[in-house]
Amino acid sequence: MRSTSRSTRLTRLVAPVVFVSVLVAACGDATEITVDAEPAPSVVTTVTEPLAPATPPVVPIVVADYLVDGLPFPVPPGAVTLELTNNGEDFHHLQIWQVDDADAAAVALEAGDLGALQGGVAVGGVGAIEGFGTVGRVSTTLDPGEYVLFCVIHTPAGAHNELGMVARLDVAGEPIAVDLPDTAHRLQITPYGFQLPEEWDGRQPLSVVNALEWAADAEFLRLADGATRDDFLAFMDGSRPGPPPFTVAGGVAGLGSNRAAVVLDPLEPGDYLVVSFSPDPAADMAPQFTTGLLTELTIR
Repeated sequence: MRSTSRSTRLTRLVAPVVFVSVLVAACGDATEITVDAEPAPSVVTTVTEPLAPATPPVVPIVVADYLVDGLPFPVPPGAVTLELTNNGEDFHHLQIWQVDDADAAAVALEAGDLGALQGGVAVGGVGAIEGFGTVGRVSTTLDPGEYVLFCVIHTPAGAHNELGMVARLDVAGEPIAVDLPDTAHRLQITPYGFQLPEEWDGRQPLSVVNALEWAADAEFLRLADGATRDDFLAFMDGSRPGPPPFTVAGGVAGLGSNRAAVVLDPLEPGDYLVVSFSPDPAADMAPQFTTGLLTELTIR
């Protein structure tokens, strides 16, 4: 999917209480006729600020060349925000799959056996980011169980999972009573391609919904000046030499069928491709960008 050097790299988020008291007292005149008045009842006016909606708790994860770190949990079930920090020189993404046996799956992934994911569920990881200290954030929902976290981007030395970028995560305990962030814009992954929201300007959170029968990505690639979709395809099939005509810009990696996730990070102005690198079971496991999950996007 991607590589190490930029010359050969490949793909692969107490109200003030105002007390107002009114006291009315009587007064007398010179004839000593007195009229007593009961004090008026106190009037209490309460001004409250609306409560901010609950947001998913942040799960911080740190990756580097070539390890996954920062998992001191377990994490409680429910909606969470995955905050991926890339402290490596290479670019990395984070796939997250729920599996029956995380230990066995981790061993298999480090040995290059992606078949260990068969029967598992991709829950929506963080798309590839690059640059030391870069952060990518995606909100998703975690059910109770065992998970493996890994990067499958390739370098000349091999796949990152085979170089040690595999970890396990346990999700257990009292569920989190919070939903995914509410968004006004939705990208849908369909059998006919990506359906992009018409009025999204790249600055607001974006909900991604997978309507396919299998896992898919929605990763953002920012095209280099003058580069085109055809340049990307030529680079991917090896017919275009030189450095990649794009830089990676986050998104969602590995989102299972009928699942949703929310991309929280804005995109800078520029020309982009929205790409799925996941295999297509209906096309002999060819990358999905070769079978329709590839579209252009311009952010002004």
